[in-house]
Amino acid sequence: MSDSINHAAMGALQHIERAERLYRLAFAAACLVEALLLGGLLLVMDAKDRTHLMMLIGFVGGYSICVLAIAALGAHVSQMTQRVLRAIAA
Repeated sequence: MSDSINHAAMGALQHIERAERLYRLAFAAACLVEALLLGGLLLVMDAKDRTHLMMLIGFVGGYSICVLAIAALGAHVSQMTQRVLRAIAA
């Protein structure tokens, strides 16, 4: 019985580690896409046109909220992972 519990715990730990790696990869990819979009927007915008400046502010403001939400989700996932690890260790 103890071996099956250890096997289940190891499987859960491997699954958690894989999910965390995938989350970090997705977060890095999202940051890269955000940087590319912002860079492209800065290249094509006319800084003297107020409409372009307003669009830039809206773009940055909208995506900043998304980035903060992803970061908050990552913090939550990390906290839940630590909780599971403590439960398995106990």
